[in-house]
Amino acid sequence: MKKSKNQINKEIIESHGFTVKKQKDGWDVHCYTPAGEDWWLFFRKLSDIKEYGYTYDPEEDFETLYEAGRHGLRGVPGPGELFKDQLWKQTILRQIATEIEE
Repeated sequence: MKKSKNQINKEIIESHGFTVKKQKDGWDVHCYTPAGEDWWLFFRKLSDIKEYGYTYDPEEDFETLYEAGRHGLRGVPGPGELFKDQLWKQTILRQIATEIEE
């Protein structure tokens, strides 16, 4: 039996350590980053992770989280570890995007 595109994409994403759950209006994608961030993403179509993977901006994400930490958000690591975490996100998202594209 041939797998659907969603099933193939779900398997690719899960192979990178994410949990993927179908919701009524889209898909929840979740994992913990190396620095321990409880990282949640939501996509209307599971294939939208491909574009997100190619356009993800680690510097923008870093600035958002760094400022949140400065203003009281608990658990935000120091700048060095935080930026490494954002680069990890970029790497994993690009790997997923590339595999989905193949």
